[in-house]
Amino acid sequence: MTVNYNVLGTCIDNVFNNTAKDSSRKAICKLNGDIMSISFLTIKEFARESDIFLQTRDFEEEARQIIGKKLKDIKEKYSASGEKIKIVEVKEDKNKCTFETLTVSPISPKRTIKCCYTVNYKFA
Repeated sequence: MTVNYNVLGTCIDNVFNNTAKDSSRKAICKLNGDIMSISFLTIKEFARESDIFLQTRDFEEEARQIIGKKLKDIKEKYSASGEKIKIVEVKEDKNKCTFETLTVSPISPKRTIKCCYTVNYKFA
């Protein structure tokens, strides 16, 4: 299948096609060869004493929904150009979810974490 990368580039434009109303939650799309990556980024506050991995279930569900919406939007915009595209998820990813601690204080009962969830896709 041949992908028109000029049309695809306008469909995934992260600047003008960003429909997020909350700037702390973003879905960003990148192309690297024949792989398209969609990442969901957000900043969350967690209780300092709690286990971060127990609190990530909600984050992962939210990330899957936002990424799914972004993928659907890309497909709709691409098909509006009169061309068809088939996108399939790459299943070999093991580290889809990453966390980066931004702030921790011995005084504050919470910590701020940057959460990122990435899904890779191929064009079929």
